[in-house]
Amino acid sequence: MFIEKEDMIDVIKYLLHPDSPRWSTATDIIAKLNLKDINAARLDSALACHYDETGGQSIRFSVLPSKKNLEVLWGHVDKVGRKAVFSIFREDPQTHFLESEIGDRKLNIKNLFLSHSFMDTSLVIELAKSLKEYGIYSWLAEIDILYRAHIHQSVIEAIESTPYFGVFISANSLKSTWTAKEIGFAIRNEKKIIGFINTEDPNWKDIFSYHQNHIRPKSKISQDIFRKFFDNRNEVIFITFPKKNAHTSLIEEFKNSIDDWNWLKTIHNKQ
Repeated sequence: MFIEKEDMIDVIKYLLHPDSPRWSTATDIIAKLNLKDINAARLDSALACHYDETGGQSIRFSVLPSKKNLEVLWGHVDKVGRKAVFSIFREDPQTHFLESEIGDRKLNIKNLFLSHSFMDTSLVIELAKSLKEYGIYSWLAEIDILYRAHIHQSVIEAIESTPYFGVFISANSLKSTWTAKEIGFAIRNEKKIIGFINTEDPNWKDIFSYHQNHIRPKSKISQDIFRKFFDNRNEVIFITFPKKNAHTSLIEEFKNSIDDWNWLKTIHNKQ
């Protein structure tokens, strides 16, 4: 977990240097300083320890991940300012009791990463339960990030390893920069994407009509990502959830998308 003291000094000097960017990932730092035999996860851990031990007197991490690769962003407080931040590791207990309701403990199958705002957790869990009935096992941060695990790395590995990327679209998720950056990462990794529109939101039709929607992300980065997401109608399948009197057919339609993605796109585009 630890790195040489000299290396840590070099990292702090690099983050403080006026020619360095305000924020850098561990991967960027390793490349710039040619730190051998150190990987990004190890450097993240060492920097997190330094942050805890010094009370954030010299460096800190951002509450948001890198737009490019979802890694932790590090900066020197003289350039990014002081701010109380929690941890890049999971500190709260997992909700183990839900695993049997949305996953398969025996096979440990996860074939859908389900991105969402934590404000929508209860609805998203209901969606995941319904999907499980049809052999679709969702990866959810609340359940699948292990206690004391590296949060960013867990998310990165989950998106890369699951064949499908789902995102629960609501007013809350449109305001979530984390959700936007996960979508951007999925798009860059050419994942097959499903957008679940929250029909319990009275403004869901306006949300779906993104360009006319008054609910917009605050950051330009998030605005650009969501614009690309909603404009990419030929590559993204949008399904409403929950949908009264047609719930089963909706889930079956999504199951068909797992079996034959191109077929579902053809059917969807004719509707």
